[in-house]
Amino acid sequence: MLLGGFWHGASWNFIIWGGLHGLALTVDKVKSFIVKKLSINAEKLLLKITGIFITFHFVCFCWIFFKAATLADAKIMISQIFNNFDAGVWQKLFENYHNVLYIMLIGFVLHFIPHSVEEKIKTALSKFSLPVFLVIALIMICIFIQIKATDPIMPVYLQF
Repeated sequence: MLLGGFWHGASWNFIIWGGLHGLALTVDKVKSFIVKKLSINAEKLLLKITGIFITFHFVCFCWIFFKAATLADAKIMISQIFNNFDAGVWQKLFENYHNVLYIMLIGFVLHFIPHSVEEKIKTALSKFSLPVFLVIALIMICIFIQIKATDPIMPVYLQF
């Protein structure tokens, strides 16, 4: 992953970003080895949720280095998070992106659907007629239009 950092650019930000991801992959391999040796059931819900929570926040933290223009900017962002955090911004965030946040919540909940339930849903959906599929498609298009109606955010890869 360190090479991935070099590939993205020759600055300390990208090198740190790649190094942190490489470190995370190493920690994951060590964790998997320990879980296997101790015969821990890693599929337990609490372990799974904890792993997802830690991974998500670690990756978001690493994006600071990827997005910051300079290493000094990354340090300022991290300092602001830990020293000048204002929980009041959540209200504005929700007001501006509530549709996106609802869709993210739905995706998060769907992530935890057991495989057996997923198979039952697939079986039920396969029995729908063409008009029902068209109604479902129309509903999905309406949902996508609502999401698309929010202010566009430039993807991080295009912000250089």
